[in-house]
Amino acid sequence: MVIRLIICLVIGYLLGSLSGSIITSKVFFKSDVRQHGSGNAGMTNSLRVYGVGAAVSTTLVDALKSVAAMLIACYIGGTNAMIAAGAGVMLGHAYPLYFGFRGGKCVICIAVVGSFISWQTVLIAVAMFAVIVLLTGIVSASSCGAMLTAMLAAVLLDVEPGRLVFIIAACSFVIFLHRSNIKRILNGTEKKIKPKGGAAK
Repeated sequence: MVIRLIICLVIGYLLGSLSGSIITSKVFFKSDVRQHGSGNAGMTNSLRVYGVGAAVSTTLVDALKSVAAMLIACYIGGTNAMIAAGAGVMLGHAYPLYFGFRGGKCVICIAVVGSFISWQTVLIAVAMFAVIVLLTGIVSASSCGAMLTAMLAAVLLDVEPGRLVFIIAACSFVIFLHRSNIKRILNGTEKKIKPKGGAAK
């Protein structure tokens, strides 16, 4: 059983290391998204730097790698295998093996992985994300708000202990990855979302 969990963790990490934003920027724009904008390898920075097409490409890659890892885990084992694969995906996305261990902040990954763990929790969190981003235009604040909402929702929905621990740990990890954004939010210097070529906000 332990061997299976390790295999799922490793598979998740290797797939998670396929960073959608970095691959998109290198293949289609012959540059590295981490050298532009906020310096983050994520969908939001891809949107700001390269536009909607790049953001869609980034989202697809990050979503598909997460789905692939979870489906493999489902085949190999049950809940614990999915949790191991999900943890691997998130670690790989944040610290990608193929790109110098400098990755993104796992928002798309946790949404997909979380859907396999507790889709009701994700649905509630996504709704909160949408509300906050519409009110503020700040994706990082929306992401952190969604993570806090997911943790609370998982508790209120009485998610089984193993899944609950994963949700709380994963959401806390995403908030940790947003620590520089949180500082800018508190200082009033965090930028609102603005696609390439969009009007300044």
